[in-house]
Amino acid sequence: MFGSEGTFLSDSGLAARLAELRERRMLLRALQGDVEIAAGALAPSDVTGSWRSAAQRGYAERRSELAGELHRAARHLDDALAGVAAAIEEATVALADAATRIPGAP
Repeated sequence: MFGSEGTFLSDSGLAARLAELRERRMLLRALQGDVEIAAGALAPSDVTGSWRSAAQRGYAERRSELAGELHRAARHLDDALAGVAAAIEEATVALADAATRIPGAP
C-alpha cells in the first residue's frame, strides 16, 4: 500500500485519519442523542388555564429558551455529522485508490 507520494507512511496516515473520523462520528452521535434527550426533558408542560406565579412563568420561559438553544445545538450537530460523513467518504475513496495504485508507477 503506497499513498499518492509513494510512501507507506501516507497510507498509514490515511488509515489513521479514517479511524479518527469514525471515532469523531461516534462521539458526535452520542452527544446528539444526549442533546435530544435534554431538549425533550425541557419541553414545556401544558398548564394553560391554571394560575402561575411570576416565578413559575419565568422558570417556564427560561426552560423554553433552553430547549430552543438545545434544538439549535442539535442542528449544528447534524451539520457536523454531515461534514464528518463527507470526510469519511473522501478518506475511504483515497484509501481505496491508494490500495489499487502500483508502487513506482507514474
